[in-house]
Amino acid sequence: MTSSDAGLLEPPYSPDLLADLHAGVLPDAVSAQLWPRVRQDPDAARILDALDAVTGRLATAGRELASGEPMPPEVAERIDRALSAAPPVQAPTDSSTQNRAPVPLASRRRMSRTVLAAGIAASVVLVTVVAAAVVVATSDKSGVTDGGYADDLRADAPTLVLSSDDLDSSLAFDVMATRGRNEVTDAGNLRECLIANGFRSNSTVLGSAPVELDGKPGVMLVIATASAADGMVLLAVGPDCGANNPATLVRRDIE
Repeated sequence: MTSSDAGLLEPPYSPDLLADLHAGVLPDAVSAQLWPRVRQDPDAARILDALDAVTGRLATAGRELASGEPMPPEVAERIDRALSAAPPVQAPTDSSTQNRAPVPLASRRRMSRTVLAAGIAASVVLVTVVAAAVVVATSDKSGVTDGGYADDLRADAPTLVLSSDDLDSSLAFDVMATRGRNEVTDAGNLRECLIANGFRSNSTVLGSAPVELDGKPGVMLVIATASAADGMVLLAVGPDCGANNPATLVRRDIE
């Protein structure tokens, strides 16, 4: 092992390194040295647990797609809306395409949904790693702070308009992809909001976004639970969530 390899063995461990370790792309000798150490580091263990949870969910989703199970109607409706809002595609000028048989609209939509769903699934892994990286990079001995996390959020993200019936795994992925700025993170109240709602102050927040839930303004948080078997939690809170004020709108465990 080189001296540079030896430097990897001491915490803090970078999220990029942990992602590579989790994916099994590091040299065997380095992985063998790292695994016992990262399992003893609480921050590293939280990221690895979050990666395990998302990997498990993606594997389940892949099996469901492969088995030919129909897409849930609410997911199909969201994808149809996104496809309808997309700009028209320019017709190809290549003469080799002129004799191709037309594809029925229903078939095109099914293919588009499949491609889009696969793209969303692939992007979730990247979003999860980035989100976990932000949380760990801005944490200290007392738990997470909000500054770096809030800085990483999108100022132009749209408010998600939802009803309580929409709280499922597809919404969790929407929130993780949206990562919109919101009152809780902008006010620096994320840590206190987590504590007020019964979570650890250093819980891994996979995503957050402004929402309008059943007509009420709020913030939706996607929180990784303790182990891969437990999945995620969708927590909707009011904009004033903070110390001693949980402002809970709804909580839904996603298994």
